Amino acid sequence: MGSGADVLRELANNGDWRVRLAVAGNPVAPEDVLSRLAKDLESSVRRSVAANPGTPLAVLHALVGDADGGVSSAVPKAVRLAVPREPGADVAV
Repeated sequence: MGSGADVLRELANNGDWRVRLAVAGNPVAPEDVLSRLAKDLESSVRRSVAANPGTPLAVLHALVGDADGGVSSAVPKAVRLAVPREPGADVAV
């Protein structure tokens, strides 16, 4: 059996979005897994990545611009406020 990180990497490729959701919310999920899951087609998986305290800052910055408002609002407020915006863009906090 592989390490916990290896198991999470394998589970992150599961076809069931609920399995990927559980991986995305795991606080010990490796950064590469969280980076990949931040691009998941399922918005609830991306939302879980945004709320995970272990998600790398660069990934959080990318999720601020997610088309799903639930994903971008799941990014911690301090990160959302620090991300540069287009001039004149609405800022939702």
